Amino acid sequence: MSLNFSDNSFGGTIPQELGNLFRIEHLLMPFNLLSGGIPAKNNLEGEIPDAIARLTQMVVFYLDKNNFSGVFPPAIYNFSSLQSLGMFGSGFSGNLRPDFGNLLPNLRVLSLGNFQLGGVISPFIGNLSFLMSLDITDNSFGGTIPQELGNLFRLQHLNMSSNFLEGGIPASLFNCSRLLDLDLLSNDLGQGLPSELGSLRKLVTLDLGKNNLKGKIPVSLGNLTSLRELIFAENNLEGEIPDTIARLTQMVDFLLYTNHFYGVFPLAIYNVSSLKCLIMVSLGI
Repeated sequence: MSLNFSDNSFGGTIPQELGNLFRIEHLLMPFNLLSGGIPAKNNLEGEIPDAIARLTQMVVFYLDKNNFSGVFPPAIYNFSSLQSLGMFGSGFSGNLRPDFGNLLPNLRVLSLGNFQLGGVISPFIGNLSFLMSLDITDNSFGGTIPQELGNLFRLQHLNMSSNFLEGGIPASLFNCSRLLDLDLLSNDLGQGLPSELGSLRKLVTLDLGKNNLKGKIPVSLGNLTSLRELIFAENNLEGEIPDTIARLTQMVDFLLYTNHFYGVFPLAIYNVSSLKCLIMVSLGI
């Protein structure tokens, strides 16, 4: 029921005969090791054979860091039992099917970062009601973040950094009250920071850097008392830094550089004794 190729140095292509293993539930092919104990990626290449479509009982499927080619393997859409899909940096390109959220309804973990995926994020993503971790960093997704993302109330980790997303942070995202990590770095979201941001009280990491954000930091930010990393760098934020940041007593990294704040140095920062990294250059303060 399980096949684990992890931590090796396999090369070549995945054999067609893998499709004969119709009882398999767990197939692992992530990182391997070169001689001398230095960890490395696999060097599997070519296209994923259509024969894997017969592995309909698959629950876990990882192909991270390989050199595959072609579009996202359509055979994967047959894995309706799949709970974890990891394909970070695997070399595929193209677009996902708009209805993939209906075809893979049991996903808990979806990692498609460092791909060559484009297009828009389908609203059907809101049908992945069991999803706990979503990583689509370093792709070419454009358009807006779909409102339907707010349906994923189990979501804990969300990374959409380094894409071409715009249109602001959707209000529905603040329904995801279990979020621990929110990374939207390096998009073009624009608009302002909504006051509802303070409703994500379990957040540990918040990175909204390089997004052309405007307006002021909401005072509700002080509600995020579990924050350890807060990054608003390289935006167009302005106004004074609210005194409520004094409540962020767990914060370790606070990056605000290259914005347009004014006023005196915020005295509230002196209350954040846990700080190890504070960068505030080019603020106007």
